[in-house]
Amino acid sequence: MKTLRRVIVFAVILKAFAVIFPGPGQELQAGNIHRQVFDGEIPPGEYVAFRWNGRRLLPWKVPEESLTKKARRAIAVSPAWLRSDLAAKLNNLSAEKQDSLAGIILAETDPRLIDEIAFSIARLSARELTGRRFNPRIIAENARLIYEADSLYDYVELIDYGKPSRGGDWMSTARYRLEGGEGSEEYYELPCEVYYWYVVFPRLGREALAFIDPLTGEYAPPDSGGVFWRDYLMHEDRDPKRCASRHFVMEYPNLIEQVPASATAAELVLTEFSIDPIPLIIDSEGRSLLCVFAWPGNQLDGQVIATTIPVELEETGEGTGLFENLLRAGNASAMLDTAIVPEGFEDVRIAILKDRDPFGEPTIERALGSMGFRFRVFGSDEIPEMLFADSGFVKIIIPSGQPRSFYERLAESDSLWQVWMSTRELSPNRVIQFHGAPDPAYPGDDWSGLHMPWGFSCVPRGSGELSLAGYPRLPDVLSGPRFLWNHQPLNISGDQTLSQKASALEVIGYFVTQNLPDRCAEIPFYYRGSDLDTTFEGDASEYVQSLRTHYPQRSLYLHYGNCGEMMDMLSASSRAGLVPVRNMIAHPVDHVWNGVYLEGRWRTYTAVRSDRGTRFDDGVYENKNHYSVMGCRADGFVSNYIGEYFDSTFIAEVRVSDSAGRPVDGATVTIMTHWYHGDPPPKIHAGIGWTDPAGVARVEVGIRRDYFVQVFTPLLDWPELVQDTSERARKDTIPRTDPVLERRRGMRPEPIPFVSADVDTIPGDTIRYEVTLPIALLKDQPDVDSNVVFTSRAAPRFFLQTPERILHGFSSYLGCNFTRAEPQGSVNLYVMDLPNYDRFAAGEPFVPACAFEEADSLDFTLPSADDKWFVVLSNRHRMAYGQVVRLSVEARYR
Repeated sequence: MKTLRRVIVFAVILKAFAVIFPGPGQELQAGNIHRQVFDGEIPPGEYVAFRWNGRRLLPWKVPEESLTKKARRAIAVSPAWLRSDLAAKLNNLSAEKQDSLAGIILAETDPRLIDEIAFSIARLSARELTGRRFNPRIIAENARLIYEADSLYDYVELIDYGKPSRGGDWMSTARYRLEGGEGSEEYYELPCEVYYWYVVFPRLGREALAFIDPLTGEYAPPDSGGVFWRDYLMHEDRDPKRCASRHFVMEYPNLIEQVPASATAAELVLTEFSIDPIPLIIDSEGRSLLCVFAWPGNQLDGQVIATTIPVELEETGEGTGLFENLLRAGNASAMLDTAIVPEGFEDVRIAILKDRDPFGEPTIERALGSMGFRFRVFGSDEIPEMLFADSGFVKIIIPSGQPRSFYERLAESDSLWQVWMSTRELSPNRVIQFHGAPDPAYPGDDWSGLHMPWGFSCVPRGSGELSLAGYPRLPDVLSGPRFLWNHQPLNISGDQTLSQKASALEVIGYFVTQNLPDRCAEIPFYYRGSDLDTTFEGDASEYVQSLRTHYPQRSLYLHYGNCGEMMDMLSASSRAGLVPVRNMIAHPVDHVWNGVYLEGRWRTYTAVRSDRGTRFDDGVYENKNHYSVMGCRADGFVSNYIGEYFDSTFIAEVRVSDSAGRPVDGATVTIMTHWYHGDPPPKIHAGIGWTDPAGVARVEVGIRRDYFVQVFTPLLDWPELVQDTSERARKDTIPRTDPVLERRRGMRPEPIPFVSADVDTIPGDTIRYEVTLPIALLKDQPDVDSNVVFTSRAAPRFFLQTPERILHGFSSYLGCNFTRAEPQGSVNLYVMDLPNYDRFAAGEPFVPACAFEEADSLDFTLPSADDKWFVVLSNRHRMAYGQVVRLSVEARYR
């Protein structure tokens, strides 16, 4: 199995090594003694030094360690493969923060959870861990919920390699059941690295790691309504105000907490849906007596509310309040009072379509009048006139108890209703409300056997118990699937009912599309939130943007989502179901989606907005003019994947040097292009790369676009950042603990042109660009013309390995720092005497006895066994790459 690469950051393991020479009267038998002297990272811009005193190698200058006793204990009980990383992270935090985070590990009584907890702490940025909104409880809660999910779902199981124990060494991952040919079972085991990053890691992307109140989308502690995204997806909120599964119709202005008495009088249930509805009241067989669904099933959806309950028998102000809720309901989570209507129709928003009064009384007219709504009444012979002559209506109510002939006319008018609902200017706010209860005064005068134009029929109701329902809950729908996947691409319409044999991938997509049926553009001037009695005044686009969110808790509560909210919700839902999913970003065309890791590679996985279904690995985004596709790890590291989706690409190769022409490593090279929107359109990320030790970054992007380049380094940014005057920047008053991030706060890039769309770039081309920074990096200055004579006397022999280099990178996309291990490092190794060591330390020219520059693997001896030598491992010439170094020594005697 593939295992996580061991990453050692700032952790230094020093073992005092003594090569004891024989004293007077003693003999030492011939042989070799091997000891490890140093095993750790040399940070960028630093060096370590050791002094040979004739008998042993002593540490002379090594990275300082400031771990508290509590932090040391927490590191000791963590898996061995994580200890170096955990020590590195804690070593850079205050003593108070170290003890707080260490306490999470030490307080955990279930050893199975310790690796997930330790990984999260080790990989979260210092900025995240020290943020004012960060609550350490999230780390332990995240791990606990992962193992709770493991006990709930049949298609996945968590497995350990090594026995979880305090102070032991083990790794965890997930194993999935797949459906093979002819219903056979196959199993797939996730690489551990993917498990920890894309199932365990508590952040999804651009959101802050914090407890969020779903009502407001703002930070709140748990005792004030704040909740972690994984918890909110897995558990029903006990506070009825924050319940995600309750539909708005059952909530405002009256909270419906029990089945209304009028429902027991219902004679029919709704069946044969063309579009899978959200059931609000159901019978014992799960069939709907009251439901809601988007219709007609395209991006211009309005909403249909259908019921067989004789709600007109419940006068306004009496009973549970369901009748009033229905009359006031607008589209989605909106009140009819605030629905947007065209000029000239502001006062007459509602049409009533009927041929007779329900149950002999004009109940609906009386109720609407008492609420202050104006309306017009039409008969079934006036359907075309109602739908087109007066197209400003935003809601049409069809009362209960109509004649059979009325229902027959409805069934024959299918196409007319679709045209009315799909009128672009108004469709997001239009509602059709169908009350289908028969009137007992007219036996046989019902609509049995007819299919209504909105895609449903009816059958007689049985005698079972009724219950409240709502939006699907993730644990409920995921309790059914036995397989994660059946090896088939998916292209599932959002209209269809969930199959009993659906895979977990289908079910998760279904959960997302059912819970986020409406896009943000369909938000009227009223929405479900904490300020239910407040309407928004101002520009509609600003209002919509005020409800956009990176928090799946908030999206799930509001039940709105554009592609950004859909991406975050699919990531959160998948990871809550222990399925590895990441975010995919194509900013230039204003679109995002997801990828799921299956059978050794990432595959496209997306839940399409406006309830248009789920797609998986079906080529939906291939060969489209995306120009840029980035896969984002939640710590900020970005990979460029445009080549997997679009053939016509080229390589932007940017070489970054200092003023002396020396390569600048680890610089963040951001390639930007114009956004899809705006006049003029702003510049947005097209790709990100980091310069390698040779100072070169390569970023793949699509051809025939204007591109711009920006470079970020710890010392300066190029070209210089300019003041950001946006409202978002003005609100950012929180100081950063990292001085570089603080320097960038309130600033924005102003990249310079790199490639013009007019340039006839050829697919596969490499276009090069040189950036020279006005700084000079520190450089070792050895004079290798040494006249040191190596003696024949046996001297210590050293062995050097540099198995990894560690990028300490800055993510211009997420605005945070991250670390990433890469294979094969290198250091400069010098052996010198004390006077030359002093010159080296002062940054002056020095004369080493021997020098090995950019060494990655080496064995060497000191010039002699005398006690005057210094061994120096230098990484001073690096700006952002640390080097993992292992130095051991062998002393030989005869």
